[in-house]
Amino acid sequence: MATLHTLALPAPAAPPLPPPATPSLDVTAADIAAVAAEAFRRRDELAAELRLLDTILKGLTRDYGTAARVWGLTPLMLRHACEARGLLHKDT
Repeated sequence: MATLHTLALPAPAAPPLPPPATPSLDVTAADIAAVAAEAFRRRDELAAELRLLDTILKGLTRDYGTAARVWGLTPLMLRHACEARGLLHKDT
């Protein structure tokens, strides 16, 4: 019997960082490093969120394949099935 993966999806990410300003004489290397450190922290959070979503999608793909009696299904094939049912637009 297939099990539905009902893991809570992560909350949406924080708003994007502002574009980098043109360096001026008032900006020090330490200032730039502080902004870079925040960007790296955000990047690491997003990478972890992507890994979690990939794991969830792998489980859902396995469950869908079992329910539909289709073996060898891939996450991309599940995406196409969602698009065919109108659940997902091709441009998203």
